[in-house]
Amino acid sequence: MSKRLVHEMAYDAPAEKVLAMLADPAFREEVCDHQRVLRREVTVETTGDGFDVTIDQYQAAQGIPSFAKKFVGDEINIVQTESWHGPTGDVTVTIPGKPGEMSGTAAVAGSGPACMGTCSPDTSPDGCSDLVVGGSLSRTCHSTTGPVC
Repeated sequence: MSKRLVHEMAYDAPAEKVLAMLADPAFREEVCDHQRVLRREVTVETTGDGFDVTIDQYQAAQGIPSFAKKFVGDEINIVQTESWHGPTGDVTVTIPGKPGEMSGTAAVAGSGPACMGTCSPDTSPDGCSDLVVGGSLSRTCHSTTGPVC
């Protein structure tokens, strides 16, 4: 059974500026710094009608049970990919080499001087699941998704 999350963020900027911010590699690296990521590689590529983002990051395996730490090690490699087409995007978060995945949608909407960012990922039955590590790794996966998610 998958878990459905909805995460919303209010921005004091028009949607166009927020989308430009989300497509800025420097902003994405700043988010990684704020999340205390140990190492990261951020790639943003322009596409015909939007942009693709890949954030390959390593986070400390903190706050997870000791048996789970034996499974994942001292660090957790998490790869977040986003494919934006206008104000909507598809988001996937994976743990390479381990069972685990979240995927869902993201959107930036609003008119005028402010807008709302929404991300709705599902955790897959075999990914980031409570069965794998008592939900702790799932919480880690959920906490890594970026400013929209």
